[in-house]
Amino acid sequence: MPFLNNSSNIRISQSRLIDITVQNSNASAGTDGISSVLHQFIAARAMHDSIERENEPRCHELTRKAVQGDIMSWLCRPTHPEDAVDILWLTGAPGIGKTAVAQTIAKTCAMRGVLAASFFFSFRSQETNNYRHLIPTIAYQLAINIPDTRNFIAEIITADATVATRDFCTQLEMLLLTPLAKARGEPGHAGVLTASQWPHVLIIDGLDECKNPKEQAAILEAIHTSLQDSRLPFRIIIASRPEKEMRRYFHGAGKPITRIIRLDEDYDAEDDIELYLRSSFNTIRTINQIQGPWPLDSEIKALVSNASRQFVYATTVIDYINNDTLQQPEKRLLEVLEPSPDQSGPHPLSPLDSLYLSIFQKCSDPFQSVLAIRGVEELELNESLPSAAAFNAFMGYNRAEWTRMLDGLHSVLIIPAFDDQKSKYRIRHKTLTDFLTSGEPRAKHLHIPRKVICTTIAVKYLALFQFQERNSDPLEENLRQ
Repeated sequence: MPFLNNSSNIRISQSRLIDITVQNSNASAGTDGISSVLHQFIAARAMHDSIERENEPRCHELTRKAVQGDIMSWLCRPTHPEDAVDILWLTGAPGIGKTAVAQTIAKTCAMRGVLAASFFFSFRSQETNNYRHLIPTIAYQLAINIPDTRNFIAEIITADATVATRDFCTQLEMLLLTPLAKARGEPGHAGVLTASQWPHVLIIDGLDECKNPKEQAAILEAIHTSLQDSRLPFRIIIASRPEKEMRRYFHGAGKPITRIIRLDEDYDAEDDIELYLRSSFNTIRTINQIQGPWPLDSEIKALVSNASRQFVYATTVIDYINNDTLQQPEKRLLEVLEPSPDQSGPHPLSPLDSLYLSIFQKCSDPFQSVLAIRGVEELELNESLPSAAAFNAFMGYNRAEWTRMLDGLHSVLIIPAFDDQKSKYRIRHKTLTDFLTSGEPRAKHLHIPRKVICTTIAVKYLALFQFQERNSDPLEENLRQ
């Protein structure tokens, strides 16, 4: 570029001209392939601090302190060679708060400088309901959060710009494992941190929302093999519902290297839910200048009871009541506590309904799955629910049918073994039965009229009595236990 271009009548005196050459840094300018190539293949919305996740659930400042403390202690404990537990499986029923905990832990780890990468699966997006973008997104974050790996990731991308389109195992090897190995083996280059000083936390949330079970299994197998070979220098949090592939891995091959936190069993959420509700209602009352005591203690207690330890119920209620447009919090609270059958507009619990609909849509036969749950509910109401084995016999299920109908429902139904003669089926949350019995406007195609349920049970009883007339069998006695 000409010096002082188009200038005139310029006098320069007592000066020196200095030749300054600026060299672009590939790493900082983003021309090394990380920003220009790899960025095209990531799912930015899956990272914990993406703008799309701004309104996603996270723990209220007063809640979940015990579980957060336990997780952070586990993540930050000193590493010992004999300590082989490198995975934490955070599991529980839908709506119990797994994602909120994972989101909050990710933020805490990022603030402390120990977060290597995060990926939040979601069934709502084509970018995040499969494993296509998982490895590129993690590699992109490693290049930023662990600078020692950046040049090695960039070398691979520069050599082959299509690497992010390869199959899952190839991506894993080339974009993650090889760069990590090279970075750990290069302790002498300037400014390098030892691997023990790297951010060491990897968080994968909602693995059950990766819609293909084979992809879920591939992810778990890849993590397992990489940890066994000491090629993945991270402590890994995986949050998911207890679906089939997760149960198979964490109760099988992954058991020796996994710590399991069952969020709906290991921690009592009721006190936290009450704290959250009271704090949120105080804010709503102040903003709307509501005079007098509101809501009543009895109303808060009713909401806590209705939540059945599901944080998603509490947050859904607050979001519904705290509507900036309508600004009728007292009226909307009554709509939640005493819903009208002919209520117009969206139901207060519509987000929870969508959650249940998505669970049953994954079942191979949603109608039969609902029928089984409604059968459990009806017999439980009549105090005649038998053991799991007796219920299966009563309903006429063989093992294959039992697997087909119930295998996708572990997140909403406690399911004993097929031939368990002591334990009983148990519906995890009252909100599920409320949803299934609410009628077609909410439950849609999953609604089964109660008379159909009662008729089905009556037919099963009739078949049982006919069987008893022909055979001497202890089944009826089992049913009454």
